[in-house]
Parts: sequence; structure tokens; C-alpha cells
Amino acid sequence: MKRLLSLCIILCLVLLLLPLSALSEKAYAFPDCFRVTYTVSEGKTNNGQSFVSREYVHTTRPEVDKEINCLVDAFGAQLSPGLQRTVSPKRNSRLDVHVVNTRSGDSCLSFLVLARESYNRKQLRSPFACRVFDMTSGEQVTLVDILGEESEAWDVLAETAYIELDGYFANQEANYAALNGLCRKETLMNTPFLLGPVCLTLVYEAKTLYPGETSLMYVTVPYNALRGMMTAYGERQTDNSRYKMVALTFDDGPVYENTAKVLNALRRNGAQATFFMIGTQIEENPDIALRAHDELHSLQSHHYRHASKSSADHIQEDTLHMEALTSAIWGLSPWLFRAPYDRFERFIEAGVDMPMIAYDVDAGDGSGRPPNEVLYTVKKQVHDGAVIRMHDTVDNAAESCRLVTEWLYESGYMCVTVEELFIHYKQEMVSGEVFCNVTPTY
Repeated sequence: MKRLLSLCIILCLVLLLLPLSALSEKAYAFPDCFRVTYTVSEGKTNNGQSFVSREYVHTTRPEVDKEINCLVDAFGAQLSPGLQRTVSPKRNSRLDVHVVNTRSGDSCLSFLVLARESYNRKQLRSPFACRVFDMTSGEQVTLVDILGEESEAWDVLAETAYIELDGYFANQEANYAALNGLCRKETLMNTPFLLGPVCLTLVYEAKTLYPGETSLMYVTVPYNALRGMMTAYGERQTDNSRYKMVALTFDDGPVYENTAKVLNALRRNGAQATFFMIGTQIEENPDIALRAHDELHSLQSHHYRHASKSSADHIQEDTLHMEALTSAIWGLSPWLFRAPYDRFERFIEAGVDMPMIAYDVDAGDGSGRPPNEVLYTVKKQVHDGAVIRMHDTVDNAAESCRLVTEWLYESGYMCVTVEELFIHYKQEMVSGEVFCNVTPTY
């Protein structure tokens, strides 16, 4: 509830601060400088008893490639020797060094290099590094470049950071001395950050405030809450009104292999998605859910079990169970809901107090249709502001996701989370109401 309240406050501020914009022609392609491709190097190490997977990026700037790929190798060299040994390393003793990328403005490309160490499918730690580059010059961008040194925006960041970081892990008390330190201006100036399509994101390791936790924590500040407080450069590099945006959503997971492959496809195409997860599936695959959270995706509720005929009391019990389950794993309770079998009225009547997220583009992949047919369906129906439904559980999910996200990128669409889509187009989500898409306002 703390997280929901803080997000509602932020959204209301955005709606108040966001000026009305004139309709303008949308871009039909991204600048060439945003193009990123990946190669993967993986195999056994430590006498065949551990497994390491590294991703390397290739952009239009060799100096950017060198910086990011050196970080990948540094994490590998640092963490590989300490991996646990096992007879089944590919599944049970892994180091995955993944690179998440996000785009914003004319030429800013952000990278999150995330080193995930796991043993017996339990995440042990997740050190990371962030870099933001101006791809026209190859130079690294700092928060001071975006906000300036004396901007009131630092106060906005400090207040938002305090609220959102304190909202993690509801059953634990944050280290408030450390939290206050993180919110000081001099600390914020050097905090790792990313520039995404809709928000400026500050990145933290959860263990900084919550000892023993191994996930990442994110503080998201919508650009429109910072308008008029940024430098001219910052205003330009956070203006994404020229691009079309859609929310790509996935139902029914997580599952071990297919969801992991979907995450790979999303990451390698610079796409963020919203996963409407089932509680019983999270219990079976908590490591996959945690990975999705750490890779910047929004994890929301498809209820604890995939059923629609439960009594109102059982629905309420399962809602509370789902909140406790997700909060214990990655620190946040869901605040958006997609009803099993799209039977929203049943859950509204039972008192599920969240915005209800439907969709207006059904990819039709749930029955196992060939990926090229899934892509054809999306291409026929997609539009600016669409909410697309797919599934991460079927065997061809990853290939369908790859084709769809590649086509969306080539067609000039930014793939954002559901909440980002509504923030970007200044449309409020209300608990107990059903939303299928947004109507673009510029």
C-alpha cells in the first residue's frame, strides 16, 4: 500500500505539472545511434562445475562498446572464481552478466550491466553498474548534465527517493540513517541512473537498506515532474514525445525456461514490459520473477491462482497472499491487476482495489500459434498507446517476442510498462476501473 500511495502521488503531480501539448507528427524510426546488437559468450568454468554467461553490446560508438564490455569482463573476472561448484552448473551454479539498454531523447543510450550470481536457483547477489552516453559524441552523461547543479529537481529526487525506497519490503524497517544519506544532494549527484522513455531511474542494491536482500531497487521519477527544472540539454534528451509508445504485457508466468528466454528477447531489443504473474507460478520460479524485476520490468498481479469462480472471501485471501508473496521476494506488492479469463467484474465485486488492466491488441499467441502469425496479428492491430497481450509460458514465446519487439523497434515504437504508458500520455488509472489502452495526447 505504501508503494501504491507513493505512485498515485507521483502520478497526480505529473498530471498537474504536465502542459498540454499540440498534436505532432510521430517519428517512424529511431535515430541510427540507438541501434544496439548483442553477442553472447557462455560456458562452464571452475573445472566444469560452474557456468558463466556474458553479454556484449555493439553500438555505433566503439568507445561505448569498449566501456560497457570491459565492465562485463570485469564482473566476470571478479565473480567467476567464487562461484559454487555443482554437477549441474548450467541450472544450479551460474553467473549471468546481462546488459539492459534504454533510449531517450535525441541520442541518449543508457546501460545497466547486471551481474547475477545464483546457486540452486537462488540469487546470491546482483552487483551492477550504470552508464549513460550521448551517442552523437560518445561522451558519458552525468545527472548534473541533465539537472544542473543548483536545480530544484534535486529536492524532487530526494523526496521521491525517500518515499519509494522506504516503500520496499513492507515487513522490514529500512536503515533510516542510510536512507537519509542516500537522499542527500551530494549523494544523489553520484547515484547510478538510467534515462528511459518516460522516467529517470535511480538504481540501488536492496541490501543497502535491507540487509540480506539480493535484488535491486528502483526510484522512478517521471520526466514531466522535472520539466522546467532541467538544463536545456536535459530537457531535450528527456523529450520523447516524437516517438510512439506501446505497453507490451505478458500473462500467466513465470515459468523457468520460456520466461527466461522472453527476458533475453526483451533485453536485446531495448524493451520493457509488464508481467501479469500468477502467485503459484512465482512460488515455483521466484528466481525468474526476481530476474524480471531486476531487469526493469513491471511485475503485476494475475492473482494468486488462475481462477475466476472463487468466493469473494477467497479472492480477498488470495489478493493478500499475492501481496505478501511478491513483497517478500522483490520488495513490492502489485498495484495493477489483470483478471484471470478477463472476468474483471467478478474481482471488482469482490473488492480487489486496483486499476484493472485489459488490452486492445491480443497477439493470439496463447494457443501456440506460429510466431510469424503472432507478428502479423500485432502488425494489423497495433497503434500508438496500445496495450498488447502476449504470454511468456508457451514454447514459442521467446521467438514471438523477438519478432514483435524487433518489428516494433524498426517501426518507431518504444515498448514501455503499463504505468509508464499512462504517465507519458497523462492519463490517470483509477482503482476498480478497467483500462484497455490510452489515447495519445501528443
